[in-house]
Amino acid sequence: RSSPRASGVSRARGEGGGAMAEAASSEGHAPTKWRPAFEAALKAIMRDYTGQEEKVREGMATGMRRLFEKPYEVELGALRAKRSASRDEDPLTLEEAQRVIFFPRLSDMQYYVDALALHTPEATKRREKLMKIKMVSVFYTLHRRDGALVDRFMHCGGLKSLVELVADENPVVQSEAVELLMEMLSPQMQFGPVASSTRQAHLHQEIWECLRSRAFWQ
Repeated sequence: RSSPRASGVSRARGEGGGAMAEAASSEGHAPTKWRPAFEAALKAIMRDYTGQEEKVREGMATGMRRLFEKPYEVELGALRAKRSASRDEDPLTLEEAQRVIFFPRLSDMQYYVDALALHTPEATKRREKLMKIKMVSVFYTLHRRDGALVDRFMHCGGLKSLVELVADENPVVQSEAVELLMEMLSPQMQFGPVASSTRQAHLHQEIWECLRSRAFWQ
């Protein structure tokens, strides 16, 4: 018997099957240097779903493959332009977008923070909303294991982005956001109020802004 979160996974990935389908490519796959690394990453993700219903496992694998083939190059390009205050909203290349989603550099965590913070009403920002759901999923299933990425994510403002998702209408997104927040905040509670470095002081400030945000108390 699968958990409520697991049983909702394929729904969160696809919003009834349509979300991932709109990003699906045709039978041919574009050549990319990241494909072997993606196959290894997908195996790591699927190990967490051992024992789950086959339908859930298939939904996860299919959704991740479709995201790899169509990794929201245009939407990520718009995030880059907004961050750089540039009018150039050229999309990322396929390989750049695949890297950001699945194999991010430390600096790429800013894309995650900005994507998760997007205001995405269904009527006008559907693609951005779908991108946000999928990036939460990839962070939850893959990048949370990398301490350096998590640390950069928090320093870039990721805690505030996550706390906004606690009130998301999608229950799976809510669950993932709450679990990620607990994982990130719990170790910090052990260090006490006095920061031992400038970097830790900055992290304390990020935690403070997260805890005092309206979304945290709603």
